[in-house]
Amino acid sequence: MSNVKIRPATPGDTDFFLSNVYFSSPEYPIIFGGRADATMRAVFKRPRNLFSHEFAQIALVDRRPAGFTLAYDYVQKKNLAAATAAIIVMTAGFELIKNVPFLVKNANNLERVEPGGYYLSNIVVSDSFRGRGVGAALMKKLEQDAIARGCEKVVLETNAENTRAISFYTGLGFTVADTFSFALAGEKRTYRRMAKYV
Repeated sequence: MSNVKIRPATPGDTDFFLSNVYFSSPEYPIIFGGRADATMRAVFKRPRNLFSHEFAQIALVDRRPAGFTLAYDYVQKKNLAAATAAIIVMTAGFELIKNVPFLVKNANNLERVEPGGYYLSNIVVSDSFRGRGVGAALMKKLEQDAIARGCEKVVLETNAENTRAISFYTGLGFTVADTFSFALAGEKRTYRRMAKYV
């Protein structure tokens, strides 16, 4: 296992974030269309929104970015949801309009955070660093952050077909809380919501 160091993200990590975020959220390019990169770049660089670097941690191996998490709690989501939506609409523009019905219909299922919850929006470990303890180190830091924020549990969502991820989370003590599905671009997608009390 490599020596993994974790630090808060900065706007300077935008390119690393952009080159990896779609591995954990392949729906973003479908939702944001041709403006996906511009949208993700804008929200990560800007403060006070749920995709901001302010909510991200970067894992380093030999001083090179190896992975990241993006997470926030219930209060943060409640306080910043409108600002996040405004930035996304301003950046994605007309590309987003065709997906407004999808977003409205699934608003109560996607990225659901309840009081006392700390939501892991994204976790990615770059291919060349997998199997070196980066994901476990990021998850350990995530749990520490959840406790520091006064949260009682960490919650995440993962594609039901991603058995590798489900096995990883189960090995860390997460259990499946529920399952939900939605249709996007004519394709049914099923997700597992998993949780762990900290």
